Amino acid sequence: MPGSFHGVMDHTISIASIYHWKINGNRIAEADINVALCGFYQVPVVLVAGDDALMQQLATTLPETLLLSVKFGIDQYSARSLCRSTVLTSPEKEMCLAVENRHLCASNLYP
Repeated sequence: MPGSFHGVMDHTISIASIYHWKINGNRIAEADINVALCGFYQVPVVLVAGDDALMQQLATTLPETLLLSVKFGIDQYSARSLCRSTVLTSPEKEMCLAVENRHLCASNLYP
């Protein structure tokens, strides 16, 4: 969500024309727009990878979804990222489990 503390390149569309988005009266992030689109088409969100600020935002919205922090924000324009080999190998079992348990994930959060 724009203005997230330590969010790396936090943006929602363009702040030049849109200040913020709301669904059901709640201010949302760009990821929530994508989640709503998935919900509209009844597609469960089983995995989200991104920075630690995004994972904190989505923890309450997507409690059954596997959330992987692959970078940690230092400020809006810099981050400490995990190395490629760690990102590609360590969460493999968790990703397989997330896909197997996809029926547990909320697929229509914004009816």
